Amino acid sequence: MMTLSPPYADTDRDRARSLLGDFVFREEFHSLREEAFEAFSMGRVDELPAEERKEYLESGVFERNLGDFVALGYLGDDGRTLLDRFLAERGGELGPGERGYLEDLRKTRIGFYEVQEAAPGVGLRVEDLWSGESHWVQDASASRILVRWDLFAARLLTWRDGETRLESDFYPFPHHAREVFLAIVQRARRDFRRFGRGVAPHEFLRGIAALVHRAWLETVLFQLPLEMVTYEGDEVVLARTYYEIRDREALVRALDARADFEREGNAKWTWRAESSEGCRCALGILTIEADRLVAETHSRERDARLRDVLEAAAGDAIRRGTSRVEALRAPPGDRCVRDEDLRIWTEHVSPALGGRTPRQAARTRKGRRQLVEILKSFENHEARAALAGQEPHDFGWLWKELGLERPLRSSSA
Repeated sequence: MMTLSPPYADTDRDRARSLLGDFVFREEFHSLREEAFEAFSMGRVDELPAEERKEYLESGVFERNLGDFVALGYLGDDGRTLLDRFLAERGGELGPGERGYLEDLRKTRIGFYEVQEAAPGVGLRVEDLWSGESHWVQDASASRILVRWDLFAARLLTWRDGETRLESDFYPFPHHAREVFLAIVQRARRDFRRFGRGVAPHEFLRGIAALVHRAWLETVLFQLPLEMVTYEGDEVVLARTYYEIRDREALVRALDARADFEREGNAKWTWRAESSEGCRCALGILTIEADRLVAETHSRERDARLRDVLEAAAGDAIRRGTSRVEALRAPPGDRCVRDEDLRIWTEHVSPALGGRTPRQAARTRKGRRQLVEILKSFENHEARAALAGQEPHDFGWLWKELGLERPLRSSSA
């Protein structure tokens, strides 16, 4: 007859955690805790300015995550964690629920998750980026902070009643740091395949919390401002030059006659050129609006080049008017609020897409995967804006415009 493991309750968890904490902070483990602190901070915490360092070290988040690493992630000279030692030395003093909770906790690992859906005040639907599994996480607090497509690292535990909960504070990663985040997952996967034969993932990944902490420090506390440049290395701006049309028919003939002006409709041409990678990239857009021609590019340098090319080609058919340069309102990775900016973006070469425009990237499997992540980052910014009480922008049309399948919203628990 099979014996079912006894369930545990919140009171079992709280008492077990309290007893484990008392055990971890015994004087005999002082040197082990110091070693664990050095492994956890990897020397980077000392590089913070004095005030920021003091504030961070005294924050509850740091203390709780360090405590989690000391008890569950750091291996002593005997190859055991302090939780292993606590269960061996004091396990007989615990009630069935308390011991059951700690036995299950020791089998957990720091996981890497993407939020698929957030129900504020209720919970989160998340995807485990290590295993590909989906979990509904019952957590009222985190669900008020995290939004769709957020990335975070944390320890999850599925209780014996079937409910999955957060069992540590979480490390939120900004979406623009997704590649850093996934690099940790990929490195862990590679190392596990090479060295983890015959070992359970939670055993192999016990110490990864230190690596996660280091990556979080690098991308959040030590983050540098991102500089946007074109593939030529010039500052990204929105440059517009306006021309009075003096002879529309002559202008259209001149534009159609040039191979680097590609007609996109009755009154629109894309200015294209070969990049160093051999890609025919979009450098600007020409649009006829009533009795004027608008030339748009994404750098001052391109604006000057386009003026020379256009005026030489069109001659007396146009007369230059005013020019305007402004910062892009919606660069990739920032909040996108204008459909006009997004349409320009679809024709603009992006280093993140290998020197291709989004429209070009959408024609390849790899490019589509990259675009999905970019659009998810746009939606993530808008979801965060909505959390702050702002009106979110709907990107549904952009998914369709690029021929991409938009991930469906999952149902809650």
